[in-house]
Amino acid sequence: MYILNAYDTIVRTISREDEIKIRALDSGKEEGIKEGIKEGHKQEQMTIAKEMLKENMDVKTIAKITKLSIKQIEDLKVNM
Repeated sequence: MYILNAYDTIVRTISREDEIKIRALDSGKEEGIKEGIKEGHKQEQMTIAKEMLKENMDVKTIAKITKLSIKQIEDLKVNM
């Protein structure tokens, strides 16, 4: 009986540890997805800004529309 109780305790402990690991992984995946979406949005805004620069639009206007900083836009302009 003692061995059976000890076994049950070990199994429950392992199950709790696995549950914690799974929750941590799920949380990490969720955070990764959020970061990926955020980075994708930023890249999209940079692409739009480049196209606007090609059309010789004013840097301040581009900043207002894309929500990028003037410095980011000026850096894009230099690297085009």
